[in-house]
Amino acid sequence: MISPVKKWMHHRNSKKQEKVPLSSFRPDDRNLDSEAMTKPFSNVKQINKS
Repeated sequence: MISPVKKWMHHRNSKKQEKVPLSSFRPDDRNLDSEAMTKPFSNVKQINKS
């Protein structure tokens, strides 16, 4: 079974590739992206607890 996090990551990645080719990403975008990723992970942890 695929974990919700992996499903979300895969869905998010496929969406992103449709919009923008990876070559156009700047290092700044990657930093913002990894920062934003902490929110979904904390949400998943909360769901698992309950």
